[in-house]
Amino acid sequence: MNLSVPRVARRLRSRATRCKKKHRAHGEKLPKVGKILNAEFPEGLQIKGEHKFSEIVILVRILDKVLRGTNLRFKNGRQRVKNERVQDTLDDLGVLSFTWAELIENNAKKPSKRISLRKLKELKRHRSENKR
Repeated sequence: MNLSVPRVARRLRSRATRCKKKHRAHGEKLPKVGKILNAEFPEGLQIKGEHKFSEIVILVRILDKVLRGTNLRFKNGRQRVKNERVQDTLDDLGVLSFTWAELIENNAKKPSKRISLRKLKELKRHRSENKR
């Protein structure tokens, strides 16, 4: 492998510059999202199941988009991010909202995988009777 240290260093500087620009444009959103979630769930969250984790991910992305939209629209009366429109953020919010609704609907249709002990015994008895 031929590793070019100067090329890696240039790439790192370029990414650091991009990171600084994004931070200047959008501010420190992560602590804001944390404050919102803490206000909404002051007792914490009990998350179980893949679908619930997926919903939390979508919720965090929605909050991120809301903060981005407010930043684009209302920061000092001028748009701080070039080539980015508020409409793009609103479109993203719409997609995320419909995605969340679809996730909720699909998970509501799935039958529960939990089975009662009585039902389990009945199934075992039924299987053993059919083997005879």
